[in-house]
Amino acid sequence: MAQAALQRGCRQGYRPQRQNPFVGSLPLVEVVLDDVSVTKRISALISAFGVLTSMLMLGLAVREYHLGASPLWIGAGAVIFLIALYTLVRDLRQLRTRPTA
Repeated sequence: MAQAALQRGCRQGYRPQRQNPFVGSLPLVEVVLDDVSVTKRISALISAFGVLTSMLMLGLAVREYHLGASPLWIGAGAVIFLIALYTLVRDLRQLRTRPTA
């Protein structure tokens, strides 16, 4: 009788700990560094699309200027293009650097 009560108590109160499938697969430092490198790659990809979009905008600004629009459109398009290009260069430089840790 006591043994049956003990088994019932163990069944009700015992909850086995589930093992995390990711524990032990990679050290935490490598996982964090891998996440950072993926983030840097995505940032560089977004910057590349930003440069393409800004080139399109600059081309449209030149076309509008030839059709009689204000020359400020060319200036604004050039500034946007230079900012996007700077961002792409910065992201590519960060992508090429090796982690120090």
